[in-house]
Amino acid sequence: MRPLTEWITSGAEVLTADEINTMVMRRNQIRQEYYDYFNSLSLDVILSPAGPAPAQPVGTTKYWAYTSMWNLLDWPAAVLPTGLFVRAEDDEVFPEPRNEHEKHLYETCEWKIGVTKQKLILDSASVAEGSPIGLQVIAPRWQDERLMAALMKIDEVLPLA
Repeated sequence: MRPLTEWITSGAEVLTADEINTMVMRRNQIRQEYYDYFNSLSLDVILSPAGPAPAQPVGTTKYWAYTSMWNLLDWPAAVLPTGLFVRAEDDEVFPEPRNEHEKHLYETCEWKIGVTKQKLILDSASVAEGSPIGLQVIAPRWQDERLMAALMKIDEVLPLA
């Protein structure tokens, strides 16, 4: 088993059929709430960051908060390049980690605590240098064609790659 698969499944519990059914019903309720709210805003798609920091090295990502909700909702999403990359000379400021997942993210990307506790500064020798900065586009469930149309429009108006 791959290390990240082992990590994510290590806390898995055996559930009864009733517990699974309860979770599925709750998931379906959450799906409906998100869909109703999305429609109330008259949106076509959602544009959001792909993550809290640039891409991590392959096989090290343990922070999925920016993408996992769309998996739960079963909404199609795509990450697109912005054409921007992490540069060693950039003085990026990030908040202090709020939890163990963010701490892992910063440590994996070799972020280091800067001169003050209030900011984290990218280490110029970091593996994050040259990492692409991406955005994700999300559409409601069963709206894959809408997602693809939005991606084509974004590419037409703002050729990012």
